[in-house]
Amino acid sequence: MRVFNAAVSGYTIYQSFNRYKLLRKYKPDWIVSMDGVNEPTALAQNETIETYLTEEWKNNQVQNYPLKRTFSRMSNSALYYKLTKMVYYYREDKKLEHKRDSLLINRRKWFNTTPEKISFSVNDNGSLQKSVNTYLSTLYQFEEYLNKANQKHLLLIQPYLGFRDTSKVDTVEKAVYNYFSVEANNASRNCFLDSVYAAFKTNHDHIYSMNDVHSWRGWVFVDYCHFTKDANEKIASEIAKYILSEGVYQPFSQVVGWSLQNETK
Repeated sequence: MRVFNAAVSGYTIYQSFNRYKLLRKYKPDWIVSMDGVNEPTALAQNETIETYLTEEWKNNQVQNYPLKRTFSRMSNSALYYKLTKMVYYYREDKKLEHKRDSLLINRRKWFNTTPEKISFSVNDNGSLQKSVNTYLSTLYQFEEYLNKANQKHLLLIQPYLGFRDTSKVDTVEKAVYNYFSVEANNASRNCFLDSVYAAFKTNHDHIYSMNDVHSWRGWVFVDYCHFTKDANEKIASEIAKYILSEGVYQPFSQVVGWSLQNETK
């Protein structure tokens, strides 16, 4: 078995859809895509996902000096690429050394912090609902395209730390959650995902919500949407069961209350 990770960090469902069109020529047996957290949470009435992403790219820091020049040189020189990577990893290692000294102190601080209630209060003029509708429409278009191409697939809707069942978390994730609720409590993002999860209380063909992950016991999230090693292994197991059953198995719907600690013993 060969597995190709063709994901791009920060991609929306629209970009994942178009990326598959580019990679379809490799004729994969299965494709798995997990999306939802990176979507825009507000689209103006005259705005489309294409125009939104175009404007976002124009304002991206890679378009400015020195990154623009650096990336240009990296793509044209293997030596420059290698040297840049060496400098980057050296600087990251130094940052980690600095963070290690304060990590335990910060963890204790946030563990003992009272979390704030997850906010769903937004003054929506229709832009939030348009964003939700755009995401769902693109998701269904992606599925229809895959069905017409006779492409076996599994489309997943990402879980999000803000919806975590805090009665199931361990001490480390409790600190992460408390930090998130105080420092990164995004009402628009919460409302957007709440609407998406509500649309998939029952699964749709080859589209599955990962909402049940919010109820797993143990340490699941390392930040707002990324997973621990143990959680990643369980997610991979659910995807594998789906593939091996040729789409009969229903992933993330039979593991409510499942415990990471018991799984790894």
